[in-house]
Amino acid sequence: MVSEKFRRELAREIEQWQQEGLLSPDQRHHLISRYQLDQLESSAQNRFTAILVGLGSILLGIGAITFVAANWQVIPRDLKLLLLITALVSVNAAGFELWRRAEPETSQRRLGQGLLLLGALLLGANLALAGQLFHRSGSFFDLCLGWSLGVWAIAYSLQLTPLGILSVLILSFGYWSGLWGAVWGDVIQWQWTLEAMPLIAGGLSICLAYRCQSKVIFGLGAILVSASFWTILLQFASDIPLWLTICLTVVPYALLWAYRDRLWPILELPDELCFQPVARRLAIFGLGGLYYSGSFHFIWTEPVGPDNSPIDWTILSSYWLATLSVAVMLVLTIWAWITLGRGSGSARTWRWTGLDATVALFLVTTAIIPCIHWMVSPIGAIATLVFNLLLFLIAVGCIQQGLNRARRVAFWFGIALLTLQVLSRVFEYETGLLLKSLAFGLCGAIVIFVGLWFERYLQRLATRRIPGHE
Repeated sequence: MVSEKFRRELAREIEQWQQEGLLSPDQRHHLISRYQLDQLESSAQNRFTAILVGLGSILLGIGAITFVAANWQVIPRDLKLLLLITALVSVNAAGFELWRRAEPETSQRRLGQGLLLLGALLLGANLALAGQLFHRSGSFFDLCLGWSLGVWAIAYSLQLTPLGILSVLILSFGYWSGLWGAVWGDVIQWQWTLEAMPLIAGGLSICLAYRCQSKVIFGLGAILVSASFWTILLQFASDIPLWLTICLTVVPYALLWAYRDRLWPILELPDELCFQPVARRLAIFGLGGLYYSGSFHFIWTEPVGPDNSPIDWTILSSYWLATLSVAVMLVLTIWAWITLGRGSGSARTWRWTGLDATVALFLVTTAIIPCIHWMVSPIGAIATLVFNLLLFLIAVGCIQQGLNRARRVAFWFGIALLTLQVLSRVFEYETGLLLKSLAFGLCGAIVIFVGLWFERYLQRLATRRIPGHE
């Protein structure tokens, strides 16, 4: 599976190679046929059409829901039920038929996907309005959970990425609304799913991501799993020792970095599909944000002091699903790091690569410094210095990866981290306006110069070799 970026760059190179006499007409025709270079423009048009159809389906669904809601009181109950079922069945049936019979990458296929997306929205409206018809009260989270599972089932059976993304987004939105409702004492029928959300979101999103071969679904699911895991830690913060809370905080970062696609042997994975780079990018982005937050001195100004309180096993047993979620995540993280040392070769030696060992050292330092500061002795100045150093090393590492592998996202993320670090330190400490203006001007000039140099570097790199694809 070659990326479109590779195909477009190859198309430009083929024209230049033919002009230079490096390719014969037969070789050129063979390359165009092999990589389907003559379909690049039609693929772009199909994607644009898909975006328009998807957006139109969403607006059409919202309009239909709003129209029904405006006239809901004057419609008889039997007619209401008939309208709901008819709209849901007809839209999904029409969308499925168009999607099934049309050829791939055609307008009819895109229209079928749009109708299925509209049917997924109508499913949520049917669930909400049917509950009102039969006087079945429930929370918004319960609605979103059932709605998400229904859309997930359709997306998994048909391998439709847009429906899969919609399913994860609905589940995420419902989760945060459920947490908000739980804080205010709302009645939630499926409240136990809030405690088990890391396991539920992880299982649903991972299976769906591999089924649809979508990195977007995998990334959204990983973000929801990490956020729900930290929410559980926040809930347990007052009942478990502080050192344990701090150590468990780095678990999502560690799991994302050590994630390997072969971690799930029961899933059939094509060789060209790999989600490990997505997981590692999320880990680096998360660590960059964490180190940036810890680089401010005021974070370390109020030490908590030693905490020798034992674990409240009663609380943990009361929230046994949340405890199980944390335990499963911890076990998966340990297992992922163990398998990471085995590598993919046939050698029986166990060892990490230099990059893996460096990230492991970063994670251990991230846990040790807060433990020492908040439980042993205040080291505010040292902690600030260490987190600034970690932030600097993360930024430099991203810039280096961007240069070595010609990746704009990694390069500009490193530049952004360095710029934020310099400007934040200038504004955090007492400095004159002249120094602040000098810092702004210098950072702006450096960003412009480095950006122009990097783009020229990519152009020179493209002329020397065929650009690889991620």
